[in-house]
Amino acid sequence: MIQYMKLDEQDWLVREQGFSKTAEDCEAYLADDEEEWVVESGRNCLNCRKRRWVIGGFQCMKEES
Repeated sequence: MIQYMKLDEQDWLVREQGFSKTAEDCEAYLADDEEEWVVESGRNCLNCRKRRWVIGGFQCMKEES
């Protein structure tokens, strides 16, 4: 696990854009099933198969090299 992202309703949209940029640069990104997507923007940490939801946010489960 490399990071924990805390989300709340007020900063969701701002962070969503950041998650999109992070996913663009991520070599480990793997798209989740489309019915599991959180946002329609496609490649986004919120739509990655390697994210796991935790209370108040999510964790990126990609393995560090």
